[in-house]
Amino acid sequence: LAAPVVLDDAHPIHDAWPYVRVLSDPARSLDASSALARLADFRPPASPHAGMGFHDDALWFYVPVSVPAEASGRWVLELDYALLNRADVFVVREGRPEKVATMGSLMPYRDRPLGSRTPAVMIDFRSGEDAAILFRVDTRNSMIVPVKFLKPAAFHSRANHEFLLQGILIAIGLCLLAFSLQQ
Repeated sequence: LAAPVVLDDAHPIHDAWPYVRVLSDPARSLDASSALARLADFRPPASPHAGMGFHDDALWFYVPVSVPAEASGRWVLELDYALLNRADVFVVREGRPEKVATMGSLMPYRDRPLGSRTPAVMIDFRSGEDAAILFRVDTRNSMIVPVKFLKPAAFHSRANHEFLLQGILIAIGLCLLAFSLQQ
């Protein structure tokens, strides 16, 4: 398969899309072990960056990961599209999948791994570890799957900037409403 995304500490954000491989699951019948058994059938996406279009099937995504020995292994895996209905995430170590989280837009915020707008989960890799992320996306919306690894500080900083922007937009809207009521 493809070369792994190298999660070094020099870069707080890594776009994993160039490393992604995809497997279609039209019957929605594969579990993580079954999907891994078909690893040779995973293919690079035949679509533009992160855009998979509409699908009537579930899709499995495989991303090989390498953490250098001198790097910290704590990363946030983010699927940066808020409308994904469900994503089941596994870490693959020594050929075995370990369930990490279920996340997506249909889950209440209190049940989301990081309580964020987008599906995201904290993953602790070991320094010097070669592993993989395996995740299954099942959604009724357009399947847009921008896969990123972020250092926790970078993830929280981006989320704070989004909240700040939303606050500014709400304030502008309220000012416009007040102005229109005064006319």
